[in-house]
Amino acid sequence: MIEREEQEYALADKIFVPSKYAAQTFVDRGITADKIIVNGMGVDLGMFKASSPR
Repeated sequence: MIEREEQEYALADKIFVPSKYAAQTFVDRGITADKIIVNGMGVDLGMFKASSPR
């Protein structure tokens, strides 16, 4: 299973991860940083607001 995942990472153009820490774990294991895109979880509350209070 690990070999299959490593093959997928090698073939991927980009790898999306949820944090800088996760990105660093890929880099530490030999994946080039330019393949990794950090797509953080959460919402920018300055851009998105609730339509009405609950």
